Amino acid sequence: MAKFKFVVKNFEVCFSRQDLSTHNSTTHKQDPRPYRCDQCGRQFSTCAYLSQHRRIHSGIKPYVCRYCDRKFTQLSHVQQHERIHTGEKPYKCATCFKSFTQMSNLQSHQRQHMKGKPHRCENCFMSYDTKEELDVHVQAKHSGNRYAKVLVCPACSKSYNSETYLAKHMERHKEAVTNANVNRFG
Repeated sequence: MAKFKFVVKNFEVCFSRQDLSTHNSTTHKQDPRPYRCDQCGRQFSTCAYLSQHRRIHSGIKPYVCRYCDRKFTQLSHVQQHERIHTGEKPYKCATCFKSFTQMSNLQSHQRQHMKGKPHRCENCFMSYDTKEELDVHVQAKHSGNRYAKVLVCPACSKSYNSETYLAKHMERHKEAVTNANVNRFG
């Protein structure tokens, strides 16, 4: 039986999907989007994304709104549309607790809070007043451990790994204070 010897040079550890993607595309020189639409030439990273895209050309809309029968090519689009009917706003600003139906609207809103804040995250659009706040953000959002609970409630010290979950939790404190005031004066 033949023996093989493997030599590993320039070994690199990747802690995030972005790091792995960058490593693969630079080291292995593979096309990051090998799946091409034969109708418009647009390229995709997975076969599933290409199949989803092809529905645009074919006119197939398999997802139907439960409230008005409007049809969509993607499940995420019908879910987003249905929030018009339900009033659901699942994306909450961690700064002012305002809620939004779409993540993109929340991100646009959050940029207003970021004006004049000097500590900007290199990985995304977020900015902070202090280096400590930026460090907490980077640890929570961009570290290899996405389950690290580094966001702490200032009222009760409960910790979270998501600004959205922390904001929802803090709403409970706000409601408790409001209810206590109503009971005290009612």
